[in-house]
Amino acid sequence: MAPRSAIYFLQEDWPASARPAESPATWEWVVLPELYLWRNSDSILGGLPGFLPLLLLARVAVNGAKLFFSLFGVGSSPVKVVWEILVAEVGTLGLVLAYNSIVFPIIPDFLSDGLFWFSIYWLPIIQGVLFVLLPLLFLLCAAGLVAVCCCGDDRHSKSR
Repeated sequence: MAPRSAIYFLQEDWPASARPAESPATWEWVVLPELYLWRNSDSILGGLPGFLPLLLLARVAVNGAKLFFSLFGVGSSPVKVVWEILVAEVGTLGLVLAYNSIVFPIIPDFLSDGLFWFSIYWLPIIQGVLFVLLPLLFLLCAAGLVAVCCCGDDRHSKSR
């Protein structure tokens, strides 16, 4: 997802009735553009479809946490965190532009609509399971193993 380019195209290409009343603040556009899109998800183009507002909120949480912790010296520096986000966004924008200019004109409409429907409704569920639920289950299992190893299990130590 490339939120800065989405904000740019929204402000340039769409009528005033299809975009939010206020423009994003400069800090918001530079640091967390997903926050602007999420806050105005009900007024952008009549409302963003599917799980897209929830994906924006998740990106705000993840990128905001990265920036917050980087301010306290955990992980990379804040400048490097913003730089990594920008590089990922430019790469994503390049892929989207390539898809729209090369692949989109070739494939039939029903496949294009199916890919759009899949990416808006099903892909967020798959991503949520793969990147949130499975790591959470892994961490819970690891915490259980640590608890058993550290605290011991006295069920097997009783003599008969």
